[in-house]
Amino acid sequence: MRVTAWNVRGAIQRLFESQEAVRALSGTDVVGFTEMGGSAKQQPAIIPGFRCVVWAPRPRVSHAGGVACYDRTALASWVREVKSVREDGICIVSISPPGRRPLQVCFCYTPHPDSRLWLPGRGRNLSPTQRTEKKRAAVVHGPR
Repeated sequence: MRVTAWNVRGAIQRLFESQEAVRALSGTDVVGFTEMGGSAKQQPAIIPGFRCVVWAPRPRVSHAGGVACYDRTALASWVREVKSVREDGICIVSISPPGRRPLQVCFCYTPHPDSRLWLPGRGRNLSPTQRTEKKRAAVVHGPR
């Protein structure tokens, strides 16, 4: 089982028009895309031979961030979404191959150090360090 993470820099919809990108996933069973861009209304990208498990663009910032998880169509019963925190760009999936213990994998978008995250109702911006700690808490303890 091969799991891959790929930062597509907002180009997920156009990326797989190229056979080169499709070939890059030839040995991959599960792939998590980060910084995929797109809006919540946008349909998941179509990737030949893969099924979309999680499509989680950021609701208020459609040009950046967001995560998606795809699995090989043949593995459809093995992979399921456990949890997604769309605003923070986090998704967790469980992979349960027959005869093996389940494995949970987290794909998350980590903004670059110069970016700021505005939290409505809290009246402040979070630094990248504060944002990372918030993401860890969301994954470990669930959203507050």
